[in-house]
Amino acid sequence: MRFSVFDDVRDQLVSDNNPARVEGDLDYERCAALHNAILKHGWTASGHSIDELPLTTCWEANEQEWENNTDRLHPSMIEFLKRAYNTELPDTEPLYNFQSKGYKFFYFLDGLVGPQGHEYYALLDDIGDYAGHYMTLYTPNDRLGSHAQGLM
Repeated sequence: MRFSVFDDVRDQLVSDNNPARVEGDLDYERCAALHNAILKHGWTASGHSIDELPLTTCWEANEQEWENNTDRLHPSMIEFLKRAYNTELPDTEPLYNFQSKGYKFFYFLDGLVGPQGHEYYALLDDIGDYAGHYMTLYTPNDRLGSHAQGLM
């Protein structure tokens, strides 16, 4: 099945003609484009008009708090957050009565962690020689289980 909301990112898919980055940093342009496409798909698939989707970036929504945490973030992560739309969206009427009013980025994930998220999701912050090298990027949907880390 082809979803038109993903048409914006089809040209960014990794291929022989469009290879993945080799530097090892986060490919923030591709990642933010995919994040935004998934957000748009989730928004429209749950019965909302794309015109009603707030297009504030995660960075814009909490700019001062993110600025206070730049020492913990890789420059490529900062660039991702400046491009990725914020997942803290207004409560809406659910498409089905068993869904919550709060928007979920994906079935298993609530959305992007906020600027203080490292304080709440710090379980893996001290792995051996890698203290501070891990960041929970997407918080888990707490209704689906007890795994607290989400997507790192």
